[in-house]
Amino acid sequence: MGQGLLTHRALAALAAATCAIALAGCGSLPPSPSTPTASKGVSETFPPATPVVPVATPGADLAGRPYDGAAVLALMRAQGLPAIDPALLDEGVAAAVADNLWTYDGQPYRRLIFEGRCEGAGCALGVTGLPTFASDATFADAYRWMIEPGAAALRTEGGWPSLSGYPHELDPELEAEARALAGGDLDDLQLSSIRWLPDAEDRLFELQFDDGLDQASVVYLLLNRTDQTLERVVR
Repeated sequence: MGQGLLTHRALAALAAATCAIALAGCGSLPPSPSTPTASKGVSETFPPATPVVPVATPGADLAGRPYDGAAVLALMRAQGLPAIDPALLDEGVAAAVADNLWTYDGQPYRRLIFEGRCEGAGCALGVTGLPTFASDATFADAYRWMIEPGAAALRTEGGWPSLSGYPHELDPELEAEARALAGGDLDDLQLSSIRWLPDAEDRLFELQFDDGLDQASVVYLLLNRTDQTLERVVR
């Protein structure tokens, strides 16, 4: 089962649900890439075709896990079939999801979409969340796990999670900070994507730069805004 298919369906459902709430200018979403690391940035991968009206401003707190297992299980059961395989409607699975479901400011999402499919002994579980401060339905966080329901152990594959649920008005600041800390090493490269990373103590972002021509030029950098440090990420 392709995780890209889960992503496309979840984002489409998220956009439809968000549009129904009271938002403006709702349109269809383009297909998502099969893996986040192959994307060329939020604006190119998910054009802002589904604008929404934020219902809150970002909280001042760092990233956090606002859900417990009981809350996750209730949300999964409320969504129910056919989106979620019954094998995943389990307390152990819900608790594992709650332990791994972070939001940018530690506040609950405005909307959560669950999708889960099981084939044989394994299952694929996806969760897509729209922050309350998002100005576009595609500025969402997407988590994807492989899971064995009996063991209730989540396994992340590929470049997941794809975390675009942060205030995108920060993009120019993040790029400027990264370039300043790099001391000229990024002068020949362009910014191609940003995602936030969950951490309870520091505000972290991963920025991807490349020359726009050669995949070998891709550079991944970890920007710690709390300590104002920049580190290269080896993949």
